[in-house]
Amino acid sequence: MNKKQHDRPFKLNQVAIDPIANLITRDGEILEVTPKVVQILQYFASRDGELITYQDLADNVWNGFVSESALYQQMTQLRKVLGDNPSKPVFVKTVPRQGYRLIADVSFAEITDKPSSSQPFHSEYKKSSPTQQKTLVLAVLAISAVALTALYFFLTPASLNAPSQKDQAQTDGPLKQQHAGINFDAQLIYPERTIAIELFNRLDPSVQPQLRATLERITEFHLGQRQQQHVIRTPAFDPSFFYQQLNKHLEGRGNLTYLLRTHIQQSEKYIDVEIKFHSPQQIQTKQASTLVGKIATRFELNNPAAGLPEFERQLLQELQRLSLLAPNTTPADQALLSNDISSNQALIDALSPWASAVLHKETVEQGIAAAERALALNPNNTIAYSVLFNEISWLLNSFDGDFDIDRTLSSLQKHAKQALDINAEDFKALHAMAAYHCWLDELTECAHWLQKSIQQRPYDSRLLRTLEHYLSKTQQNTRALAHYNYAMHPFTGGSLYYYRNVLIGEGKLSDAIKLVGQHTFRKSWHNWGPVWRLETQKKTRFEQLQRSANWYRQHYLALQQKHQNGIARATIARKHAPSRYLGYQLLNANQAQLARYWNDNGRERDSSFFDLNTLNLLSRLWQGDWDNNEWRSVRELANSRAGRLNSFDHLRVAFFDYYAGHMTQAETAILSIYPTFNQAELVINHNNFRAAVYYAEIQKRQSNYKLSVKINTKLRHYIQERGNNPERDLDFGIADAEFFALNSDKSKAIALLQQAINERGWLPNAYWLWLPLEFNPFLTSLRDEPEFQQIITQLNRKLAQLCFKESC
Repeated sequence: MNKKQHDRPFKLNQVAIDPIANLITRDGEILEVTPKVVQILQYFASRDGELITYQDLADNVWNGFVSESALYQQMTQLRKVLGDNPSKPVFVKTVPRQGYRLIADVSFAEITDKPSSSQPFHSEYKKSSPTQQKTLVLAVLAISAVALTALYFFLTPASLNAPSQKDQAQTDGPLKQQHAGINFDAQLIYPERTIAIELFNRLDPSVQPQLRATLERITEFHLGQRQQQHVIRTPAFDPSFFYQQLNKHLEGRGNLTYLLRTHIQQSEKYIDVEIKFHSPQQIQTKQASTLVGKIATRFELNNPAAGLPEFERQLLQELQRLSLLAPNTTPADQALLSNDISSNQALIDALSPWASAVLHKETVEQGIAAAERALALNPNNTIAYSVLFNEISWLLNSFDGDFDIDRTLSSLQKHAKQALDINAEDFKALHAMAAYHCWLDELTECAHWLQKSIQQRPYDSRLLRTLEHYLSKTQQNTRALAHYNYAMHPFTGGSLYYYRNVLIGEGKLSDAIKLVGQHTFRKSWHNWGPVWRLETQKKTRFEQLQRSANWYRQHYLALQQKHQNGIARATIARKHAPSRYLGYQLLNANQAQLARYWNDNGRERDSSFFDLNTLNLLSRLWQGDWDNNEWRSVRELANSRAGRLNSFDHLRVAFFDYYAGHMTQAETAILSIYPTFNQAELVINHNNFRAAVYYAEIQKRQSNYKLSVKINTKLRHYIQERGNNPERDLDFGIADAEFFALNSDKSKAIALLQQAINERGWLPNAYWLWLPLEFNPFLTSLRDEPEFQQIITQLNRKLAQLCFKESC
């Protein structure tokens, strides 16, 4: 189909599509849709009646760069605007596990040279006037403002009491201040107490993982039924140190009250489970005094489901004794499990995915089916509802895709309504309704259900992620929310990564590094992946790279050997492939070929949210294989992600622009993060030091000597204030050495490199944009210096000791 034909208006049944204006006319109503929805419809129309696979859509509509969850989201939006019912479709039929087939009648407008090509389809409709359009926009904004005001109100301490009319009238004020940078952390509700559950981490992974997951969820559910009682999951690798950190973090934000620890012993016939309630002060001081509380339950080895009701009964009695149950309730009121063994076994089966080391689509779908079985057998078991909601949420937000999105969303809505029929204040069900509408971009309804959820429990981690999604969709700044989420869940990976990403997105690189540094205190790694990734984001030392090599051999070498020609998209192997972050660590270890392999085969390869091309270019630089001309096309691709680029991405773009000789573009990229660099009030700080070194050099290369001298003078003063012993973190790197190399002080530059690499064992870090010292353009003046060559030799000798072979 040529361009003119491609943009012709067309009809699917009686629904008219105008591709140029991005309009759909259905039942007399004109709907403006996204260009992507129109592109999908155009592709369906061009393949009238043929089976269209997920890969077809990805390749032809997104040019190969789309996550499957994003693809399904667009398909759901498409069905919505067409008014199509997925269970009885008249437009697009889902072919399970394969793709889609257009079943509607297709008719195209005749090709004409007249400018009004859409007239055959839209002449009978009147477009709204500019005044009407403006009124409509203002009405939508007013609805959003009311929703946001309501959300903010329920996130403030005033929501604990009924508001006066004066308070209600002033609600808009804090909301406006929030956009101006109010300290959101200080405004949010904090719980009266925090209870930490430590159920998994101290146990042998082989000992009853499904039962452990079930007991954890039952315990967490009942503890969470009381408002102002915050429940968090915690690691447990260094108890005395860890709980000192946790208590310090939670001070003033809902102090740590109890710690729950589980102990399991298995014999030939029985499984004995103890949950002990500890005082956190006893943990910190390593006291062996009497426990605050304990429950003990015996399960039959071959029939653990039979023991769940007794476990729940003992748990609720102990919670009542410790005043941890919701007020004015008894254990009998709160009990949810029946004596139906089949129902209880279905609950255990539903939680099986969370007992495995790696979640993936197949196991989560099995968990959803088991949760539905549990509900069919015991419709009042709201624990099973919460399990179902969590698993559907994981599925909707995963990269895995290839699942029946329509059925999944219908199940989410149906079961949320059922749970609300049982208990109109069921927090999990309220949140499920919010998540359902947010996922469909029905933002007014999303805000409505978020408001109800926040009334119940504003510090729930999954709720806060949904709220973040809502604020992002409505172009609200989410940094304060990210900080609050982290404050409530300091050792949950999602909240940590979210807050870190917000800091990185705002160019606060050093703050992000310090945040990561607070979570790298594990003394014994045991190849624990999350800690490994966090620590290597903060800094890279030789012993960390050795751990990376050990981790690589244990987890990924066999995967690569089995798929030497690459890992196919949408396969189990791709789902178990490593994150792109491994590629950066492989670069640090001077393993550029391996880094490029995982760049091409890592699981984020299918996602448009990650710019993997810069890693590929860094890998080629490591191998001395660089083509300046190629950067032009890659840069266009990188900038096509401009709405998603964070400060790391912008800095990489700036670096490659500099390396390719495009100084004006490099300057623009840096100014997009640090706009004050060319202004009089420029202040050098720990966040912008490294970028300022490069920006000053870019100015020099453009003959803007006055500005270059000004920035370099401030840089020199900052170095003097910081002292001669800077922390070699990711944000600082070897930028001070680069600064002196660029400013004709070779001896100082070499001394700083020797200090960083030899004395401290620190290696420049590829998470930012480092490349081998011999290729570093900011160290060009040192290349003929014998001391510099000696540093390179020493560094390469260290890296050569790393072994990524199976025989090591």
